[in-house]
Amino acid sequence: MSLMRNALLGNSNVHVEAAQLSTEEVDFNMTVAMEEYSEIVTISEELKRMEDVAPALEGLAEVCDAIDEPTIAHKALVESAAELALAGTGIKPAEMVPSLESHDDATISTEGIKEIAVSIYESIRDMVKKLWKKVKDFFYRMFGAVPSLRRAAQKLKAKAEDKASGHTDENKITLGSEANVLSVNYKLKTSPKDIKEGLANIGSLCNDMLDTYTKGLGKIGMDIASAIGDYEAESDVASLKKINDTIVGMGSQTAGLEKLVKESAKKDPRMKDAVNPMRLDLLGNKSIFMHFPDKSKDFASNLAAATDANDKARISEQYRGRAYQSWRIDIMSSSVKSKDALEDGEIDILMPADCIEMADEILAICDAIEGFTGGKGIKDLEKARDKLDSAASKASKAVSKADDLTSDQTTSWRVAAGYANAWSRWATQPHGAIQATAMAACRAALVAANKSLSKFK
Repeated sequence: MSLMRNALLGNSNVHVEAAQLSTEEVDFNMTVAMEEYSEIVTISEELKRMEDVAPALEGLAEVCDAIDEPTIAHKALVESAAELALAGTGIKPAEMVPSLESHDDATISTEGIKEIAVSIYESIRDMVKKLWKKVKDFFYRMFGAVPSLRRAAQKLKAKAEDKASGHTDENKITLGSEANVLSVNYKLKTSPKDIKEGLANIGSLCNDMLDTYTKGLGKIGMDIASAIGDYEAESDVASLKKINDTIVGMGSQTAGLEKLVKESAKKDPRMKDAVNPMRLDLLGNKSIFMHFPDKSKDFASNLAAATDANDKARISEQYRGRAYQSWRIDIMSSSVKSKDALEDGEIDILMPADCIEMADEILAICDAIEGFTGGKGIKDLEKARDKLDSAASKASKAVSKADDLTSDQTTSWRVAAGYANAWSRWATQPHGAIQATAMAACRAALVAANKSLSKFK
């Protein structure tokens, strides 16, 4: 039974402090963290599904309301549309629209459709809270593993400095499962240069995402919350424009990421509906994608159909809001198709100078994670999230009390309210994914470096 069905129709983790943990404790916490991360991905995917289903059901209700004398064919089509919209949710059309089971009714009842749509919007907010809690638990587990990783990097650097003038007759080392983590797009990076470059890319992403991007995101979250708090349903066009305008400065916060993530991802079938998608392949057979799903397919026709200037402005702001909210940073498998993980592999031996460089990169990654979770980063995001949640709740109550709102005005509010969910996605998914990817890469790099140094005399 899906998370959505549970949310609609009917585990508290202890934060890990950045203390001195044993190797066994670190390994245990990393295992739990990865399990938590899998749950985060599942909840995120379910949220995305819910965000798609709710407006689809509202659209279905509008179509049904417009049919004065429904035929059997009409009702069959509505039932098919309901099945398509609810696919994968665990909810049956009969639960939503019981009247469809009979063809004797003069009209198609849409109350059930509308009630489910409203329930989904309410459940989205609850699931965002659940997601945020799990993400925080994950962040603190990562934070708890940093001191051990830092000590290991410092130890590696000292050992490499001691063996700087040493020599070895060997030029290769064999790795176990670490070979899979030191692969990019399922190809093992065998040269020290490529491994160092892969680690440096992850380090740069960590530094940008956990610092510059986070600071900007916190400020934008507060600005969105203020604009939502001022929302007036009767002046929906101006209110929605005010919210949309808060996103304009987002580009400066992602400039650093865009310099790194610059390879076209148009050939990836997962990006087929995206506008100018970009990617960067990472160690661990992961890739980071930055993309805008295309939300403008029927924009021109809808705009042309509007005769009133205010209606045209409303349509423009609604589409602008949806487009901004659809912006995504995703870190996922480099390949669409499932591929077997490497169980072992051979790489060129890492020289002591290489090991020193890698140790410094790992220490910089430790600084980035500690600065985010132990410093202001996560606190600023949490403060913005709380303000967004409070503002959206307050505005939602005000909108529900407004009299005689048109369906277009209600749609504007749905778009405005969607920013709270979009912002939570921006603040959780990439942050969690980059930390998981970085931690795995650092641990694998340490194994490779220590194995290499053990060959020097």
